[in-house]
Amino acid sequence: MPQTSYSPSSTILNATVANLRRHMPFDQMDVAHIQYLAAHLTLNYFAKGATILSPTHGAVASVWIVERGAVGGVSGYLTDDPLFTLHEGEMFPIGAAMSERASVCTYLADTDTFCYVLPLAAFEHAMDVSRPFRHFATRRLAHLLDQSR
Repeated sequence: MPQTSYSPSSTILNATVANLRRHMPFDQMDVAHIQYLAAHLTLNYFAKGATILSPTHGAVASVWIVERGAVGGVSGYLTDDPLFTLHEGEMFPIGAAMSERASVCTYLADTDTFCYVLPLAAFEHAMDVSRPFRHFATRRLAHLLDQSR
């Protein structure tokens, strides 16, 4: 059976671009670069309490962007209390994606949550072609490293 590939309509792409543009670093990216990202995103729903990503999933294959809702990051080694909460427009797990490794945190939906899912190859492409995207991701990683000390 042949596999069918679907591309989002221009209406969906434009709405996705407009939604992303409300947040950093997307508000600073070239139109062509953000359109590339939008064309590679899928939207997933997670019920409150659902695990979105955990270290047991292995090396990350995608980066998530919170579209609506909130995501808590939990380290199972220290506590079950969230170490941080991510909101609309925030990406995770940037460090694991850049290092091509598993996440060290478990990410849980704090509320009913929608997340865009960006395949790792598209994330890496954006890192290569978009200076604002690359700068944001590397600064975010540096900030997380500083917090861990």
